[in-house]
Amino acid sequence: ESFVNSRWLSAHGITTSPAPDRLITLADDHTTPTLGTVQTKAQFQQCSTVCTLTAADLGQSHDVILGDDWLTAHKACLDYGTGQVRVCVRGK
Repeated sequence: ESFVNSRWLSAHGITTSPAPDRLITLADDHTTPTLGTVQTKAQFQQCSTVCTLTAADLGQSHDVILGDDWLTAHKACLDYGTGQVRVCVRGK
């Protein structure tokens, strides 16, 4: 699942669509409620895609977290040695 920080949405005047209420647990073991979903177009160099993101208060450290859903759908390759993510664009 992919997430967007509700603070970032508020700062940019973006509203969410309703979604079932639930709690998520962040990496620091803090639990926070989800606050709806938003669909947005994202641009990463040559890759342009529509993302469905779940809104939640992610604290101050992240605006967006791309989860396994997005990474798998876009055939992302994670290189932990260099800290880079490569995305397959049109078979390349």
